[in-house]
Formats: sequence, structure tokens, C-alpha cells
Amino acid sequence: MAALMERVIRGDGCSEAIWLPWLQTLPTQPVNLHDLVPAGSRLVVVAPHPDDEILVCGALIAMQAQAGGDLLIVYVTDGEGSHGRIGAAERRTLAQTRRQESALGLAQLGATSAEIVRLEMIDGAVAASAGPVWVKLLQILRPGDVVVTTWMFDGHPDHEATARVVTRACTLVGCNAIEAPVWMWHWSQPQDARVPFDSLVGLPVSPRVVQAKQAALLCHKSQLSVGQYRATPVLGKAICQRVARPVEYYFASGVLSERL
Repeated sequence: MAALMERVIRGDGCSEAIWLPWLQTLPTQPVNLHDLVPAGSRLVVVAPHPDDEILVCGALIAMQAQAGGDLLIVYVTDGEGSHGRIGAAERRTLAQTRRQESALGLAQLGATSAEIVRLEMIDGAVAASAGPVWVKLLQILRPGDVVVTTWMFDGHPDHEATARVVTRACTLVGCNAIEAPVWMWHWSQPQDARVPFDSLVGLPVSPRVVQAKQAALLCHKSQLSVGQYRATPVLGKAICQRVARPVEYYFASGVLSERL
């Protein structure tokens, strides 16, 4: 029980062999593209790091792109901190690599026409950059936008800090904020009282879109391989398996909850 009380990201976490059977029994309300992003609305995805856009809502991005909807991806950092303590030159190289990987991943989702904004905050220190992120979001967001980001209690400090700033900015601008779990699936387990599972809604994902999500994640080779600076991949087996789910999950709150 003590371990359960920690939101710690370590190892491979809770496996899909545990999650999938339980999720199939969870009375989750199904939603579609227009439930989440009403016709004419712009979908804005705020990703703390490159690859989070896929892990948070890769299917939703693909559906919005296929429908010809307005789409903006905001990367808070370039993910240069994913390999731990490396030198400044290596961090710059990794940042460039991750930019390229994100572009390739979006192409796999059919989102080559998406507008891209990179805030270039320091990876691992988004909380300390909350002020600048706030200012930039107020310049970027428009009333009526649907803004999807990570969950406020996801267990990763950058994910949580990003969610806090996004929800505040959306309230001020008049946007609809939607949060989605990424690392929660890792440190949590079914029936965890800390997680509001009863507020989850599920977006069914077609096999074609599942394949696109998987192909998009495979573009992030720096996160899927080992090398000089990492003995294990950043994205392990369990999180890669979660990308293959036939449902994408979001927490229904605020305007989304009222609409449903």
C-alpha cells in the first residue's frame, strides 16, 4: 500500500494485461471527434515534450486532420532533458533530433498542415517557467479553442506544471481545456482511489488510426532506443503497448462535462 501512495514513474509500470480487461468493464461514456472538438473549433494540443502529443491524443489529432479541422501543436520544451545529465552540446543536438522526430510523427498522423509553435522552455523545469509559458499561451489561444494537454496529477512534473498553466490560461481566454493521462497509466492501477476513473470518457479509435499512432511513436527513435547515455529506453514496452489501445481516454470536466 505504501508504494501505491507514490506517483512514481519507474520500471515498466502497470501492464496492459492488467489495464485492458479492467477498462473493458469500466462504464466509460463513448465520445466522438465532435463531442471533443465541436465543428469549427480549433484543436490546440499543448505537449510538454515532443511525443506527448501522440501519447495524449494522437488519435484525436489524426481525426481532426482528416476532417480538415484547424490544428495547432504547442511544444513547451524540445525534450532535451530526456537523457539525463549530458553536456550542453549533446542537449542541443538532442533537441534538434526531437524536433525532427515530432515532425515525422505528425506526418504519420496526417497532420502535416498543423501549425507548430515551440516555446523552447527548459526540459524538466516547466514549473520554473510557468510565467513565460502563461504569457505565450495568452498570445496564442483564442476564445472557443479546445485545448488538450496532460493531466494535472500525471506524476511527471512537466506534465503537471503544463496542465496547471493551460487550465488557468483557458479560463481567462475562454477556451475549453481537456486533460488526458499519460504516466498515470504507469504508476497507477485499476481502482486506485487517487484517480477519478468515473470521469473518464473514451474516444473509439479505428484500426487504421491505431496503426498511424503506432507509426508516429516509432518516429521518436531517440526515446525508444538505448545508447551512450541510457541503458533503457525512455518509452518502455508498456507505454508503447498503450498506444495500440482501441480507445483514447480523457478526463471529462468543465465545459466538456457540461456538454456531455
